[in-house]
Amino acid sequence: MDISKYRAGEEKFRKAFHSTSVIMLIFSLDDGKILEANEAACAMTGYNLNEMIGKTVEEIYPDRADRKRIKRLLVTEGGVKDTEIKVHNKSGAYRYGLFSMDLLTLEDRPCILTVGSDFTLRKQAEDALKKAYKEQGRQKEIIEKKSVELEKAKRKIEEGARLIEEASQHKTEFIANMSHELRTPLNSIILLSDLLTQNREGRLSKKELEYASVILSAGKDLLSLINDVLDLSKVEAGRMEVNLTHISLEYLCRKIKGYFGEMADVKGLEFSIRAEPGLTEHLMVDSQKLEQILKNLISNALKFTEKGGVDLWIHRPSTDEDLSSIGLEGLDPQKALAFSVKDTGIGIAPEKLDVIFECFIQAEKETAETFGGTGLGLPVSRVLAQLLGGDIRVQSQPMLGSTFTLYIPDHSGEGDDGARIGNAMGDAVHATSKPCTEWVNDGGASLKGKKILIADDDMRTVYSLIQSFENLSAEVIVAWDGVRCVSKLEEKPDMVLLDIAMPEMNGYQVLEVIRNNPESRDLKVVVISANVMGGEESKCLNLGADAFMGKPLDFEKLVSVMVDLFDA
Repeated sequence: MDISKYRAGEEKFRKAFHSTSVIMLIFSLDDGKILEANEAACAMTGYNLNEMIGKTVEEIYPDRADRKRIKRLLVTEGGVKDTEIKVHNKSGAYRYGLFSMDLLTLEDRPCILTVGSDFTLRKQAEDALKKAYKEQGRQKEIIEKKSVELEKAKRKIEEGARLIEEASQHKTEFIANMSHELRTPLNSIILLSDLLTQNREGRLSKKELEYASVILSAGKDLLSLINDVLDLSKVEAGRMEVNLTHISLEYLCRKIKGYFGEMADVKGLEFSIRAEPGLTEHLMVDSQKLEQILKNLISNALKFTEKGGVDLWIHRPSTDEDLSSIGLEGLDPQKALAFSVKDTGIGIAPEKLDVIFECFIQAEKETAETFGGTGLGLPVSRVLAQLLGGDIRVQSQPMLGSTFTLYIPDHSGEGDDGARIGNAMGDAVHATSKPCTEWVNDGGASLKGKKILIADDDMRTVYSLIQSFENLSAEVIVAWDGVRCVSKLEEKPDMVLLDIAMPEMNGYQVLEVIRNNPESRDLKVVVISANVMGGEESKCLNLGADAFMGKPLDFEKLVSVMVDLFDA
């Protein structure tokens, strides 16, 4: 391109050269000096026009290797299209431009016309984006690494949880097996020692009766310990169920009075049971758990009281009591029941009030040494109370006594209004209460002449039951395994006491045979088993058992259950 041929348009070219916003530069091909530059080029480099003219290309374009590349392309191809160039400006910073270059002749001098645009901002944005992508990639790697670590930790935790669950299962199975093995011989110890203490034939001396009483008491203490450990294990394993049933409040009071009246008399203590007027006559509650809690609380009260007495007060919580503090948020005090056991015993120091609900803990070392005990009664009671939807609160002062109050929801009004207890309830308890042995004697009349089939492979249990039932004038038939039990049905027993773990044919199979045979379908069956974990009671009842009792057997309770079934 020979500009000299276009002198007439030179002014027009220069005007366009300097007025356009596109970067334009003219270099000398010989020495690389800038001959012309417009304002856009000055703005990019940071120099004014006077400073720009005469500068060499090396000063603003220091990349020597790239300069050689561009010069070679200019010579061989006559131009360069859209090449990226890093420009060094006056401040020392770099700017980025996209340029095209062509050879031309200006005033008979070979020159390079450079036209381009500044895309520094775009370049910076691209670099920032690349950096962000790179950082994102790095973060992704970190996250993936963390994810792998978390997955490993998760697997480790899951493995730990599995091992804990496995250990818990082994522990539960061990406790269940040990409970079964302990309950079977303990059943005979309690039943036979109880028979000895009755001394029906009058052959035992006073000293021998004392020995029998000690054996019976020790057996019951051991049973209580086994039951406490078993209850805690059941709760930990999630196998403790709540079974709501109707129970007469007056019957409950008479029963509690029967359990502890004689004990209080022996210690020279007053023992009273009172019920607030207006309470419903029948409670809807898990009676077994309620009785266990009350027995634990009253037993402790009597144990730690040397003079004075123990009082059980059944009432509605007062309207100003904060039930939310014991986990009964939103419960109307008129829809809750409180069982307060108050004693005049040794009391508990304030700082020990929370400790006493921990397993195997007693308030003071001296207390444990003086009064004995395992420290399981209160923890078990609190766990049972919470299962019933309530809790236990304690108030106490050293040497002034303690009051333990059990709070539970009152379900008695759900579905029926129920009768109300009159003002004479408290007096009625004292007037009608009688020792448990009298209940057995009363029941004896109902069992007289009844034919009882005992199916159990444990000779000690069978022997104990034979002696006990013979004292009640009942006829006993014995089957040492399930097969013999089925064959003994031909003798038309009035009731079957059925063990589960028997050879040849277990109790479940026998129960199915009894219920599937039209001739024995209506026969009364009470399951007696040393296995009280694993939902065995529910399984037996579902198979058609009329009742379930765990070993060691409470013979008084067994007789009561049998009488109720015969009278039904």
